[in-house]
Amino acid sequence: MSVVVWDGKRVASDLQGQQGDLRMKSKKIFMLEDSTVLAFTGEYERGLALVEWYKNGATPSLWPASQADKENWVRLIVVPPKGKPFCFKQLPFRQIVEEKFAAWGSGRDYALGALAKGADAIEAVRIASRFCTSCGMGVESFKVR
Repeated sequence: MSVVVWDGKRVASDLQGQQGDLRMKSKKIFMLEDSTVLAFTGEYERGLALVEWYKNGATPSLWPASQADKENWVRLIVVPPKGKPFCFKQLPFRQIVEEKFAAWGSGRDYALGALAKGADAIEAVRIASRFCTSCGMGVESFKVR
């Protein structure tokens, strides 16, 4: 329930989190000491667990068991300062992004349309937040290149 956007230079995320029908601001994007940006889409606590898994070495044998749930898993997006972005879904294998830009989460279709028309990551999150009810409450972003 969110949107994360990468435009080739910047990663941006909305700030909306939900607990049932309660909306609240939630941080879903983080910059590590080496300038790698981590972001996630999906349930907040599971997202934080994946962030910690990655920060602690991304060891496949320590992959959170909760990711095996076919109905409720989280996507972790990793944008290194050099090289191509990648993400993890239900298994601890990198899915490399080969495109010039990308978007993930419930607002991704709106964000991809905005990016295709020339919007940057921040504007794409704002546009997605206008149309997708599970996105919103502001934007946080980090420049990566």
